[in-house]
Amino acid sequence: MTALEGLLRLIAKPQVQTEREYVGIVVDGFHVDPVTGEVAGPYLCIEQNDYLKQPLFIYNRSVRFEDLVWRCRVPPAHRARVLELFGLLEQIWEAHKDEFPRKYFLTQRLLLQEICKICGCTCSVKGRPIRDKRRYKKQMIILCGLLRIFVNDKSVRCPLTSDLASKLNSTISDLALRFHLPEGPLHGTQPSSTSAPQILRPPFALK
Repeated sequence: MTALEGLLRLIAKPQVQTEREYVGIVVDGFHVDPVTGEVAGPYLCIEQNDYLKQPLFIYNRSVRFEDLVWRCRVPPAHRARVLELFGLLEQIWEAHKDEFPRKYFLTQRLLLQEICKICGCTCSVKGRPIRDKRRYKKQMIILCGLLRIFVNDKSVRCPLTSDLASKLNSTISDLALRFHLPEGPLHGTQPSSTSAPQILRPPFALK
């Protein structure tokens, strides 16, 4: 063996044995061995784009909510309205979150359940979406505050139809009655001293 051949042998990349493709069944979004029942890992359907199977974890709040809308079987005719109302509440939250005693936006299952009630449609979220009653109450109070801003803030450039305006006002009244809330700004909040940024209208209008 020459010196050059020895050098080439040293720097040559070792052959990597390719792992055989896993063969199994999919149960509730996981790969399961049909013989042993052992769970091999999550079934990630990247190419299929199937909302009914387990997706990759997504950090974007709006994209995760859209996935939740599909998974919770919101009727197709109402999905655009549900998504738009979520987008508007999200923008209101970003503009006014310093006024509320919470660091993060509201739980998405709670939002979906309440938005579907306002839009007059169904979803598969049943019962109280947050087990802890105190956490649930705190988030519902914040939701009531966001809805009040949505109805009263002139910078929210989204014309409300009469039926939606009626449902929003009815929801606000029901929440205020359930949680004994006063009129106007909620107690325990810190109003912002600076003017809130303008909330833009989404690309599709509430109809």
